[in-house]
Amino acid sequence: MAGQQYTWLIAYGTTPGGLNYSATLTGPGCIAIGTNTCTTAAIPTLSTWGIIALIAMMAVGSFLTLRRRQI
Repeated sequence: MAGQQYTWLIAYGTTPGGLNYSATLTGPGCIAIGTNTCTTAAIPTLSTWGIIALIAMMAVGSFLTLRRRQI
């Protein structure tokens, strides 16, 4: 399932003779084993001033829309 983290654990007391473990994993994901770590992608966001400007534009637009409906 997309966005789901899975854990696969193989536990044994001693190395079993003649047994081999294998798995096939496919898909757009990352496998973190040992020193291999997964990286995350940066998500673009607005700066503080960008958010302030967006809120101001929405407030002005809402004010003009409400004012136009009252006339």
